[in-house]
Amino acid sequence: MHQLSLVFFTVLIQASTGLLLFSGIQQFKTIANGQPRIPINNLGFQIILWTLFTMGALASLLHLGKPSNALNVLYGIQTGSPLSLEVLSVGVFGTLLLIYSLLTWKKAQIQKYNFFLGLTILAGLMVSYATARVYTLPTIPAWNSTWTLVQFFMSVLALGSVGFLFFQSQQQEKNSSTPQTRTAIIILFLLMANIVFYNKWSNNIILESGLALPSWNFFIPRIILLVTSFVLLLFSGKKNNYASQWTYTLIFVCVLASELAGRIDFYNLQKISGMLQIFAY
Repeated sequence: MHQLSLVFFTVLIQASTGLLLFSGIQQFKTIANGQPRIPINNLGFQIILWTLFTMGALASLLHLGKPSNALNVLYGIQTGSPLSLEVLSVGVFGTLLLIYSLLTWKKAQIQKYNFFLGLTILAGLMVSYATARVYTLPTIPAWNSTWTLVQFFMSVLALGSVGFLFFQSQQQEKNSSTPQTRTAIIILFLLMANIVFYNKWSNNIILESGLALPSWNFFIPRIILLVTSFVLLLFSGKKNNYASQWTYTLIFVCVLASELAGRIDFYNLQKISGMLQIFAY
C-alpha cells in the first residue's frame, strides 16, 4: 500500500505540474503575440488540474508512514532532510495553486496573474526536484544518478503535453496540427528513448552489484503504450486531419498508465536492492 501511494503521489503531482506548465506556456505565448489575456478560465481546466493535484496530495499523506511522523517533517526541515523538504514543497505548491485558481476566477490584473502563474509552475517543478533528491540514494545504485531526476522531469513534460492536448480536445478546439501536437510527439519520442537507455543502464548496474534482475517488469507494456500514443499523435498531426476528443483521451490514458507502470518498476528496484521502506526524516 505504501509503495502504491508513492506511485500515485509522484505521477499525479507531476501530471498536474505538467498541465499547468503547458497552459502557462500557452498563456505567455498570447502575451508575446500582443494579446495579454487569460486564455484558460473555465471550470473544466480547474477540475482536471485540481483532480490530479488532490489525488496526488492525498496519496502523499501515506508517504508519512503514520500521522505522528508529521511532526518529524518540521524537525527535518531544520536539518535539511530531503524527505521533509519534499513534503514542504508539496504544501507550497498547493498553496500557490490555490492562489492561482482564485486569481483566475476573480479575473485579476494580468501582471499579478502571470506572476503567480509563473511562481506556481516553478513550485511544481521544485516538487519534482525535491522528490528526485529523496530517491538519489547511494544505497540503491540504480537510483543514485541523474537518471532519477531526468525520469521525473520527463514525466512532467510527457503528461503535461498530452494532458494539455486532452484538455483542448474537451473544449472542441481543432488542435490536430498545432505546435502543441508536434511538441508532444517530440517529447514522447524522447521519453521512449529515455526508457530504453535507462532500462539498459539500470540492468547493468544491478548485475554489477551482484543482484538478480527482476523476473518481470513493465518495460514492454510501457513501450507498447507509448508507441500507441505516438502513432495516434502522428495521425492526429497530419494536415487537414481532425482527431476526436476520444483520440486525445486515449493518448492521455496510455501515457498516464505508462508512467504509473514505470514508477512501479522504479520502486521495485528498492526491493531488489534489499532495502526497507524509508520513513526517516
